[in-house]
Amino acid sequence: MVCGIHLTASQMFIDPGHLQYLEGEAILFLMKVPDNATEVSWHRGSEPTAETLILSYFPLKQTWHQGPMFSHRENMTEEFLFISRAELKDTGNYTAKAVSKNGVQTATALLRIGEIYLKPVLTLNTSSAVEYLDAVTASCSTNTTQIKWYLSDTQVASNDQMTLSSDNKTLTIHWVSRSDSVIECMTVNSADMIQKTFAVLSVSYGPDSITLMSSPFHLDGVLRADLGSRVEMNCSAYLPQTPNKYKYHWTHFNTLQNFSGTSITLKSLTEAQLGRYRCTVENPATQIIMYQDVWVQKSMYIPDPSDGFLLAKPLVVLLIVLAVLGGISLCGMLLYTLIGPCSKSVDSEKVQSQLHF
Repeated sequence: MVCGIHLTASQMFIDPGHLQYLEGEAILFLMKVPDNATEVSWHRGSEPTAETLILSYFPLKQTWHQGPMFSHRENMTEEFLFISRAELKDTGNYTAKAVSKNGVQTATALLRIGEIYLKPVLTLNTSSAVEYLDAVTASCSTNTTQIKWYLSDTQVASNDQMTLSSDNKTLTIHWVSRSDSVIECMTVNSADMIQKTFAVLSVSYGPDSITLMSSPFHLDGVLRADLGSRVEMNCSAYLPQTPNKYKYHWTHFNTLQNFSGTSITLKSLTEAQLGRYRCTVENPATQIIMYQDVWVQKSMYIPDPSDGFLLAKPLVVLLIVLAVLGGISLCGMLLYTLIGPCSKSVDSEKVQSQLHF
C-alpha cells in the first residue's frame, strides 16, 4: 500500500487506501481539498504543469477543462478522480492541485496497476515420498513471471537438495526430508499483489530407534526371572510417524512367535521359554527394519528355607569345595606341626650315633 503525501499546511491529501488495482478495474482517487477551492486539477507525474494536466475542475462554475494527458477515461470533481478502466501504462505518480484564496496546495500519490493473473495451480508428481530416498517435482502454473517457493513456510532457492527451473515454475527436490511436507507456490504481479497456493506431501520416515522394556527389568539385555513367574516385554518405535502401519515381529531363537503386537507376555515361565527373544520393527513404506534382543534367564539365586537368604547354586557348590579343601589343608598343617619336630629329633639322634661309632 502506497501512501499519498499529506500537506499539513493546507490539510489537503489523497486517500492512500485505493492505489493498487488490476488491469481493467475502475480506479478511484479520493482526496481532501480546502473548502474554498476555486480550481482543482489532476496531473500525471509529481509536477503540476500545463503539460502534465489531465483534467481541471472549477467548483463555482462546475465546468471542466481537459489537458494533454486526458485519455477520455477520466472524470473528476473536487473530491475524487475516477478512471473507468485501468491500463498497465497508468502506473505512476498522480498529483492533485487546489487553488484557493489561501494559495496553491498539492498532494501526490503513487498508482500501481498489475496485470490480471489467475490464482496459481500447484501440482506434484506424487503425493507421497520416502525420506532421503525419493525425489519430488512440483510445478506452478501461472501467467506471472515472479514466483517464489516455500517449504514449510521457509523460502527456498536452488541448492544441493533442490533445483529451480530457469523460469522458476518448477521445483525439483532431489531428496525429501520429513520437514518438507508442505510445498507452497507464491506469485507476485507487477503491482506486488500476491497470490499463493500449497500442496501437502506425505513423507514416510522412521523408525529412528526402538526401545524394549520388560518386567522384571532387564539389565544389559539380560532379563532374570524365576521359573513359573510372569514375564512381560514391550517394544516401541521412537518417533513413530504412523505407528499403526509399523509391523512388529517376535522371535525366540529365530523361531517366529505368535505375537504380532508391540508386547509379548509369558504368563508362567518355563525352561523351554528361556533364551533369546528378538523384537523386530519394520516400516514397509521406508523399508527400514530395526530390532533389539533380550535374553531371558533363570534367577541366579535360590531360596534358603531357614532365613530366606538367597544363594546362587554355583556359589553353593564352590563354597562346599572350598570348605573341603580348606579342611584338608588345615589337617595337613596340624599334622606337619605335630610330626615335624619329632622327625627332626630322630634324624638328629641318628647323626650323633654315627659320629660316636
